[in-house]
Amino acid sequence: MTLQRILALFAIIIGMVFNFTYAADYLSDDDKAYLKNKSSITIGALTDSWLPYWGGFKGELSGIHHDYAVGIARELNIPILYRSYPNVLALLEGARKGEVDIVIGFGKTLERENDFIFTEPLYENVRIIWLKDESLLNKPLESLTWSCVKNTSYCKLLEEYGYANIIAAQSYGDSIEIIRNGEADATVSNLISLNYYLSHHDIHEGKVVYDDFLGVQKNGILLSKNNGKLKEILDAVIAANSRGETSSNINSENSYFLNDQENLKLLAKENFNRIIKYTIEEDMYPMSYINNKGQIDGYIHELLNLLESKTILEFEYVPANGRNITEMLLDKEVDLLPVRNVESIDFRDFISTQPYVSIEFGFIENKNKINNGVTAILDRTGGFYQGLSLSEDVKKVRIYDNLAEVLKDVELGKIKNAFINKDLINKKLINNGWSNEYVVLENPSNIDLDVEIGMMVRKESQILKDMLDRALSTVSETDIELLKYKHARINVHYGYDKQTVVTYGVLTASLLLAVIFLTFSRLSISLKKTKLSTEQLSWLTGLMDSIPSMIFISDTKGELILSNKSYRENYKACNINPNCPQRNTCSFANPEYLPDEDNFSDVIHVPATQCEMGGKHYLVTKKPVLHPKGGMNYYLTVFNDITELKNTEIALRNSNEQALEAVEARNNFLAVISHELRTPIAAMLGLMEILSSRLKSEESRMLLTNAVSSAERLKHHVNDILDFSKIEAKQLQLDINQHALLDELCSILRSFEVSAKLKGLEFVLNCEPTNILYAKFDALRLNQIINNILSNALKFTEQGHITVDIKITEIHLSIVINDTGCGMSQKHIDSIFQPFVQADKSITRRYGGTGLGMSIVSNLVSLMGGGILVDSELGKGSSVAVDIPIEGEIFDGSHLVYNEPVTSNIEQQWLQRWGVLITEPLEEYNAVYVVGSTDNYYPDLLMQQLVKDQNNSQPAVSGDQRQKLKGHILVVDDEPINRLLMKKQLTELGVDVTLSVDGVEAMNILHHRACEFDLIITDCHMPNMDGFELTRTVKKEVIAFVGKPIIGCTAEDSRIATEKAKAAGIDKIIYKPYSLSQLYQVLSGYLVVQESENKELINWLDEYNEEERQEMAEVVVDSLCYDIEQLEQADCDYKSIAHRVKGSAGALNLTDLALMARKLEQVSDPKQVEEEKVRLILAMKIVVEQAQAWLLAKGTE
Repeated sequence: MTLQRILALFAIIIGMVFNFTYAADYLSDDDKAYLKNKSSITIGALTDSWLPYWGGFKGELSGIHHDYAVGIARELNIPILYRSYPNVLALLEGARKGEVDIVIGFGKTLERENDFIFTEPLYENVRIIWLKDESLLNKPLESLTWSCVKNTSYCKLLEEYGYANIIAAQSYGDSIEIIRNGEADATVSNLISLNYYLSHHDIHEGKVVYDDFLGVQKNGILLSKNNGKLKEILDAVIAANSRGETSSNINSENSYFLNDQENLKLLAKENFNRIIKYTIEEDMYPMSYINNKGQIDGYIHELLNLLESKTILEFEYVPANGRNITEMLLDKEVDLLPVRNVESIDFRDFISTQPYVSIEFGFIENKNKINNGVTAILDRTGGFYQGLSLSEDVKKVRIYDNLAEVLKDVELGKIKNAFINKDLINKKLINNGWSNEYVVLENPSNIDLDVEIGMMVRKESQILKDMLDRALSTVSETDIELLKYKHARINVHYGYDKQTVVTYGVLTASLLLAVIFLTFSRLSISLKKTKLSTEQLSWLTGLMDSIPSMIFISDTKGELILSNKSYRENYKACNINPNCPQRNTCSFANPEYLPDEDNFSDVIHVPATQCEMGGKHYLVTKKPVLHPKGGMNYYLTVFNDITELKNTEIALRNSNEQALEAVEARNNFLAVISHELRTPIAAMLGLMEILSSRLKSEESRMLLTNAVSSAERLKHHVNDILDFSKIEAKQLQLDINQHALLDELCSILRSFEVSAKLKGLEFVLNCEPTNILYAKFDALRLNQIINNILSNALKFTEQGHITVDIKITEIHLSIVINDTGCGMSQKHIDSIFQPFVQADKSITRRYGGTGLGMSIVSNLVSLMGGGILVDSELGKGSSVAVDIPIEGEIFDGSHLVYNEPVTSNIEQQWLQRWGVLITEPLEEYNAVYVVGSTDNYYPDLLMQQLVKDQNNSQPAVSGDQRQKLKGHILVVDDEPINRLLMKKQLTELGVDVTLSVDGVEAMNILHHRACEFDLIITDCHMPNMDGFELTRTVKKEVIAFVGKPIIGCTAEDSRIATEKAKAAGIDKIIYKPYSLSQLYQVLSGYLVVQESENKELINWLDEYNEEERQEMAEVVVDSLCYDIEQLEQADCDYKSIAHRVKGSAGALNLTDLALMARKLEQVSDPKQVEEEKVRLILAMKIVVEQAQAWLLAKGTE
């Protein structure tokens, strides 16, 4: 390769400064030394894109392979460079010569293994065959002509199968187009590439075939043979990632990739049937209906065909034939119901995908204005009307399942108006002339007429549900709209669509043309040159005159041969009207001025004049007709007046635009109100949190505690109101991540136990032992659900108890909360999920609250795909049961040993459930004592103790053990109080801070000092340049900051804010208000920790005033030094010394020291005594050294 070519290679550097001290713990010292001496890793990639794997070098780097590259670079703390190559052959040659270190996403072949080495697979792909059409299914594969991308493993695979007819293409797109052009019949591909290409090129033809003989494609990282050490390191990263031990997941989150991985899960499941039987209610236009050929049709069937091309599934339609389709699913006659109202699903037996489309109901009224107060809802399934949120104005509702009955009762005056599926309304407007009898009203603003539709499967079909969710995520809204458009009669969603109007008009005109031409063709002689009989001519003229549309027949010269009454009257009136310039207004109806094409169809708008035809819209259709005997050519032209239809469409378009403007206004309002309310609350809580650590007076702390409590209460109410608004605006989204399930549950339950006991209530926790310790779920929203339910239980229970029952499986978290409170009547239960509604007006006066808590709980549970049931009896109490889907991981603790004495039956049950080896099982004479114990057993404490013992962690004094962070952060915020708060918080965490008032000033700072900063924290909403624009500009222009994180800070925790942040490239979002601990948790993922200093103030001394601290420090030094001296003697009375140390440490709130002393006090085995003495002495020496350091620092002040 020439020097000029090398200099032309495009390189992008990700990450500028890395500290190898913090490389992954699972790497050996040799691995870390190798990485420290390696300045960067060079990755080879194609110049052009191969999406979704690789986005090319023309724009921002993207793609599945780039996701993996960034993840590996982040994990190893090493910069990466890219070098580009024009094709696969050049890319492999560059790797062979050592020009690049690695190439991502290549599979092994026999030929490649001669020149390269490969890591363990990064991921696997489903292999499929794509045929040009279904007719090739029955042909032998070896007889087909195949296409593949040159020098890829797929070409090698075809050769291994012995297929002779192979065409090698230069790119993936070329290999597909070769098939579409008829040069080849099929290709072998992976599901990801094919799905992406077909979706982004709007290709719906062809047939996807999966066969077990194809196997799966294993893709790893390709390296030259002299890169063995780097391969070992990459293998270690891949293995650690599969075990969940990497600092973050290195896998790609690309939707096509995730869909492919779900397909792999299905293939791995034994006895899984890929043929999915489904059914749907009959007469569900345009979703499913019988077309004029007597065949089943509808866009749902086409959607399933589309999903079939994106998965290894095959869908088979089973007619319902009048049966109850829910029972068919329950009885396993079918596997799937593709059209279900997600709000009416019984989650005891079924589960649902996320909504993928919505049915919108329209509002019609009889033009006679009959008003008897009764409103009809046409619901042909009985399952959709439950999703309509009707206002109190609609008091009398009658449900119909037959359109004819609705219209009949409207005409008879039995109902006032009706809600009908808009697609059906649009169809009837065209075909049945509804516009003459009914008026389509604007939807009432206080009624939600959208019903969200998902796909429903049986509860045990979780894998199928996940598969459908992933596949649907690759189907865009545009894809679904196009499917719907093929079956709709008019498009009302996107305003004026000229092609739509033309299409519908052509259909109408074609019917007229058929009637006229049928008559015309049967005439035995030419209209112009041969005389017709009087009877024939009279009959034909009468027929044409009876048609309201303007019609004429002309010859090839444009001369008029015959016309009907409507044409003659309108055209004549236009010609004789002196105010109508005939050339400008009426020329469209003159045969001489029509286009010369044989087939012509267009919508023409006549300018508004005093002419009768002025201001109207006409669909003009011109068709050639051939005389059957004479062979002479004529032209039949029809003018359909579509003015009313066009005006209706314009009105619908304007209504749609107004609705979109309203949605945009609501989104803007949510963003502004979130920022304006949460920002001051965040400032209050943040400043008070800093102040709390500096107050010494008990009275001052009490006052601050009350202030914090009030601010937290205000925050809770504001969050409820904003969450409800986001739910209404469909902006609330879940943040699904891996969490320690027991830690999340136990922490919140402990806080409520304390509150319950302060109120004099018994709090009972029954958590069934489980080996599911980690799971994927939204921790914030789970805490919100539990908090709202338990807050109600605590609020409305004056005496008795609150019981919490928890059961955890791999796929479900079940929580049942019972209380002995005031309870509710059935009427109140029915309204519990309605927003701003409380069971009794006196509740608001007595207990306060917004009445939004349970409404939010219901919506959150629904958003998670779970279920909620409420049972209550007035005067006796209430029960709330919540079932939430999770993705749990089974914990295997067989490698762990519990060396502590087991103190209770429940503790032993948990340890046995985890598979932990117990050295001292429960015996009757053991004392029942658990660290931090209450009447309830919290297993998270047991796990923490177990992990601590296994890690043989060093003892430490209690209190705030948060280590200081090290780094320099640029803070960008236009609010002075926010800048003050952030500076105080970051200083508290040990970080250097530089402040900037907006994005423009921040850019000026970065242009001169970018290397000084380790991280940027920016407010998202600022004047001049907001945080989103700042992030885009920094990542594009500031080369010295490439690879460094940018954290966004906003009070708007909505879907729109999250999407904008992701699009801008913001690495992490923190939402106001946040605590100092939350800020620390985020920053600790990007900054290093300072080495601890012995002169740091000891937290336990904070409990004393300034005068007492020195005295207490001196007493601790003298006392512990004496005890250390005693313990170091061989024949000491270690039990009495340990008892004394335990009491002293407990009084000083040194919990860990007290626990070690207690353990020494309890053991008897000589070997254990010596081990525990050494541990206790070491811990005591640490406390003494810290106290001495504090005294020394105090003396030098």
